[in-house]
Amino acid sequence: MVKILFIEKELTERILIQSRIPDFCIIITVMEIDDAMNLLTETESDLVIIGPSVASADRRKLRNHRRIVSLTRNLPDAASEKLSSAPEAIRIPGSLDRLQEIIDDIVKERLREITGSPAYLLNRRMSGLIGTSSQIRVVKEQIVRYGPAPGPVLITGESGTGKDIIARMLHDFSGQSEGPFHAVNAGAIPRELSASELFGAMPGAYTGAVRRSGFFEYADGGSLFLDEIGELETVVQTELLRVLETGSIRRVGSNRNLPVDVRLLSATNAELSAAVDAGRFRADLLYRIDMFRIHAPALRERIEDIPDLLMHFSKQLRLERPNRHWEFSDSFLDRLFEYNWPGNVRELRNVFRRAVYSSDSELLTGDSIRYD
Repeated sequence: MVKILFIEKELTERILIQSRIPDFCIIITVMEIDDAMNLLTETESDLVIIGPSVASADRRKLRNHRRIVSLTRNLPDAASEKLSSAPEAIRIPGSLDRLQEIIDDIVKERLREITGSPAYLLNRRMSGLIGTSSQIRVVKEQIVRYGPAPGPVLITGESGTGKDIIARMLHDFSGQSEGPFHAVNAGAIPRELSASELFGAMPGAYTGAVRRSGFFEYADGGSLFLDEIGELETVVQTELLRVLETGSIRRVGSNRNLPVDVRLLSATNAELSAAVDAGRFRADLLYRIDMFRIHAPALRERIEDIPDLLMHFSKQLRLERPNRHWEFSDSFLDRLFEYNWPGNVRELRNVFRRAVYSSDSELLTGDSIRYD
C-alpha cells in the first residue's frame, strides 16, 4: 500500500484531490500542519500533499520530507514556492495531471515490490466496495469471513445497493475463485424458460427445445449468483432445492443426473420470510440458501460515504472526459446529504453524471442537481 498524508481544511478541496488517488493508496487527511508533523514523527508516508488552504509559512515547516507536493490556486505563490527551494508546486485544478503522474510513479514502485502479497490482493479485491462507514466495514468483514466458508450466502438489501458487487467479492475470496462466476437475474428470465435456463434442456423437452447446458453447468467449479431469487416459480424452487441437497442437476426432459460443484450466492430486495408466509416461496429452500447472510446497507444509512463515492465516480468519468476536473461546492454536497436516495448508489451515480453533463462549469453547485 502507498501511504499519502494530505493536509487541507476545505472539504471541497479534499474531495477534488482525493478523486485523483488510486484505490491502491491509503490517504490520511489532517486539517492542521502541526497534526501532520506529529504523524510524520510516528510513521512514514510515501507522499505528503499540502493543500491550497495551507499558509506559505506552514508549508516551509515540511520542506525536508522526502516527497512533498505543494498545491496552490495562485500562480505567483507557486512560483515563489519554487524560488524558495520548496517542494514541487502544482497549480490546481489545471495541472492535476502532474499530481496524478507523481502518484502513479510511486504506486508502480510499490507494486513492483509487493505484487502478489496477501495485502495487495485484499485491497484489489475490495476495490469495488466504496466507503469507510461502519456499515461498509461490517460488510467487508463478512465478505472476508464468509467468502472462504463452504455453503450458500444470501445477500439482502434494496435495489441499487451493490448486491452484485458483494457477490463477486464473495467469489473472489472463495476457494473457487479461479473457477467461473455467472450472474443471473431470476426476475428477467421468462417463467416458462426458467428451469431450462438454470438446469439445461434436452431435445424435445418442449417445443423448439435443443440440447443445451444451463447456468449451473456453466458455473461448474465456481459460483452462480442468482439475483432476485424470490422471483423463481415454485416448481423451479423445488428443483433448486434438490440441486442444493444432492449436488447434481437434471436437464429438463432428462432422467440423468449430472454432478456439479457450484456455490450458490443469492440476492433479494424483498423480505423472503413474508413470501414464505404468503405461499410464494418455499420455507425449506429459504433455510437452505440462508446459511450465511450479508445485508447491503441503503445509501441513506451511510451518507458519510457519499464523498468517497463521488471520488470514485469522478475517476470513472475522467476516462470519458480526461480534460475535465470537477469540484463540489458546499451547496452541492449539502443537497446530496439531505436527500433520501430511494435508488441508492445507482441513483447517486446517475445524479452525479447528469450534473456533470448538464453543467457548463466544472464547479458543481446545488443548482446542478436534478433527481428526476
